[in-house]
Amino acid sequence: MISAPDRALLRDLARQVADIASQPVMAERRGLWMAHNRLEPGRPLVLVFPEGAWRELLPESALGCESAAAREMEAELRRRIYYWEHFRDDTVIERLWEVGPVLHVSDWGLTPRHIDSPQETGSWGFDPVL
Repeated sequence: MISAPDRALLRDLARQVADIASQPVMAERRGLWMAHNRLEPGRPLVLVFPEGAWRELLPESALGCESAAAREMEAELRRRIYYWEHFRDDTVIERLWEVGPVLHVSDWGLTPRHIDSPQETGSWGFDPVL
Protein backbone atom coordinates (compact mmCIF):
# COMPACT_ATOMS: atom_id res chain seq x y z
CA MET A 1 0.00 0.00 0.00
CA ILE A 2 1.31 3.43 -0.92
CA SER A 3 0.80 6.14 1.69
CA ALA A 4 -0.99 9.41 0.89
CA PRO A 5 2.21 11.53 0.99
CA ASP A 6 4.00 9.06 -1.31
CA ARG A 7 1.00 9.02 -3.66
CA ALA A 8 0.94 12.84 -3.80
CA LEU A 9 4.66 12.98 -4.63
CA LEU A 10 4.32 10.28 -7.31
CA ARG A 11 1.36 12.06 -8.88
CA ASP A 12 3.29 15.31 -9.02
CA LEU A 13 6.26 13.60 -10.69
CA ALA A 14 3.93 11.75 -13.08
CA ARG A 15 2.35 15.09 -14.02
CA GLN A 16 5.82 16.48 -14.80
CA VAL A 17 6.63 13.43 -16.94
CA ALA A 18 3.29 13.77 -18.77
CA ASP A 19 4.08 17.44 -19.49
CA ILE A 20 7.49 16.48 -20.86
CA ALA A 21 6.01 13.64 -22.93
CA SER A 22 3.47 16.02 -24.49
CA GLN A 23 6.19 18.34 -25.82
CA PRO A 24 6.14 18.54 -29.64
CA VAL A 25 9.79 17.45 -29.75
CA MET A 26 8.79 14.02 -28.42
CA ALA A 27 6.53 13.39 -31.41
CA GLU A 28 9.38 14.51 -33.65
CA ARG A 29 11.82 12.15 -31.92
CA ARG A 30 9.35 9.30 -32.15
CA GLY A 31 9.12 9.90 -35.90
CA LEU A 32 12.90 9.97 -36.20
CA TRP A 33 13.16 6.61 -34.44
CA MET A 34 10.48 5.07 -36.64
CA ALA A 35 12.30 6.26 -39.75
CA HIS A 36 15.58 4.97 -38.32
CA ASN A 37 14.02 1.55 -37.65
CA ARG A 38 12.73 1.48 -41.24
CA LEU A 39 16.37 2.06 -42.29
CA GLU A 40 15.51 5.39 -43.92
CA PRO A 41 18.38 7.85 -44.26
CA GLY A 42 18.53 10.66 -41.73
CA ARG A 43 20.67 12.25 -39.10
CA PRO A 44 22.42 10.03 -36.55
CA LEU A 45 20.37 9.59 -33.41
CA VAL A 46 22.06 9.97 -30.03
CA LEU A 47 21.26 8.02 -26.87
CA VAL A 48 22.80 8.47 -23.45
CA PHE A 49 22.85 5.47 -21.12
CA PRO A 50 24.09 6.44 -17.63
CA GLU A 51 23.31 2.96 -16.29
CA GLY A 52 26.21 2.65 -13.87
CA ALA A 53 26.04 6.30 -12.85
CA TRP A 54 22.43 6.60 -11.69
CA ARG A 55 23.49 6.08 -8.07
CA GLU A 56 25.59 9.25 -8.42
CA LEU A 57 23.17 11.26 -10.57
CA LEU A 58 20.10 10.34 -8.55
CA PRO A 59 21.25 9.06 -5.14
CA GLU A 60 18.91 7.30 -2.72
CA SER A 61 19.06 10.41 -0.53
CA ALA A 62 17.30 12.39 -3.30
CA LEU A 63 14.20 10.21 -3.08
CA GLY A 64 11.30 11.36 -0.91
CA CYS A 65 9.00 8.35 -0.82
CA GLU A 66 9.00 6.03 2.19
CA SER A 67 7.89 2.62 0.90
CA ALA A 68 10.19 0.52 -1.27
CA ALA A 69 7.62 0.17 -4.06
CA ALA A 70 6.97 3.92 -4.15
CA ARG A 71 10.72 4.65 -4.13
CA GLU A 72 11.20 2.45 -7.20
CA MET A 73 8.44 4.32 -9.03
CA GLU A 74 9.81 7.66 -7.88
CA ALA A 75 13.31 6.78 -9.08
CA GLU A 76 11.99 5.85 -12.56
CA LEU A 77 9.96 9.04 -12.84
CA ARG A 78 12.89 11.16 -11.66
CA ARG A 79 15.14 9.44 -14.24
CA ARG A 80 12.78 10.45 -17.02
CA ILE A 81 12.73 14.02 -15.78
CA TYR A 82 16.52 13.99 -15.42
CA TYR A 83 16.89 12.81 -19.03
CA TRP A 84 14.80 15.74 -20.20
CA GLU A 85 16.48 18.38 -18.05
CA HIS A 86 20.11 17.32 -18.46
CA PHE A 87 20.83 14.99 -21.37
CA ARG A 88 18.68 16.30 -24.21
CA ASP A 89 19.58 13.30 -26.32
CA ASP A 90 17.12 11.63 -28.71
CA THR A 91 15.40 9.57 -26.02
CA VAL A 92 11.63 9.67 -26.26
CA ILE A 93 10.09 10.34 -22.86
CA GLU A 94 6.85 8.39 -22.73
CA ARG A 95 3.88 9.17 -20.54
CA LEU A 96 3.02 5.49 -20.31
CA TRP A 97 3.74 3.40 -17.23
CA GLU A 98 4.37 -0.22 -18.08
CA VAL A 99 3.20 -2.79 -15.57
CA GLY A 100 4.86 -6.16 -15.97
CA PRO A 101 3.19 -9.52 -15.41
CA VAL A 102 3.08 -11.06 -11.97
CA LEU A 103 4.92 -14.37 -12.12
CA HIS A 104 5.64 -17.08 -9.64
CA VAL A 105 8.52 -19.27 -10.75
CA SER A 106 8.82 -22.70 -9.21
CA ASP A 107 12.18 -24.35 -8.65
CA TRP A 108 10.94 -27.75 -9.81
CA GLY A 109 12.94 -29.17 -6.91
CA LEU A 110 16.25 -27.50 -7.78
CA THR A 111 17.03 -24.15 -6.20
CA PRO A 112 19.26 -21.96 -8.37
CA ARG A 113 22.34 -20.71 -6.55
CA HIS A 114 24.62 -17.80 -7.19
CA ILE A 115 27.85 -16.47 -5.75
CA ASP A 116 27.72 -12.82 -4.68
CA SER A 117 30.41 -10.43 -5.81
CA PRO A 118 32.67 -8.89 -3.16
CA GLN A 119 32.23 -5.52 -4.94
CA GLU A 120 29.16 -3.41 -4.26
CA THR A 121 28.36 -3.03 -7.96
CA GLY A 122 29.85 -6.33 -9.11
CA SER A 123 27.87 -9.05 -10.81
CA TRP A 124 27.11 -12.39 -9.24
CA GLY A 125 28.29 -15.68 -10.63
CA PHE A 126 26.14 -18.69 -11.43
CA ASP A 127 26.73 -21.81 -9.38
CA PRO A 128 25.36 -24.81 -11.36
CA VAL A 129 22.87 -26.95 -9.43
CA LEU A 130 24.00 -30.18 -11.05
